[in-house]
Amino acid sequence: MKMGYAWTVTKGGSVCVKFKGFNAQGAKTWYDAGCGKSGSVQVPWGNVAGEKEIMVKGGPSLLRWS
Repeated sequence: MKMGYAWTVTKGGSVCVKFKGFNAQGAKTWYDAGCGKSGSVQVPWGNVAGEKEIMVKGGPSLLRWS
């Protein structure tokens, strides 16, 4: 199974993002989605109950993600 994420910078500059997923052994892994003002990605999730998480690096920006 894969989990979909999307992000959009609503104010400010570009950001670099990483999204949580799970590797084949079920361990939490951070997947790099790159940098920019918007994007989407699907990361491996497997058969794991969990909540979405995001890590963001960049200048002062407002970010909307799902």
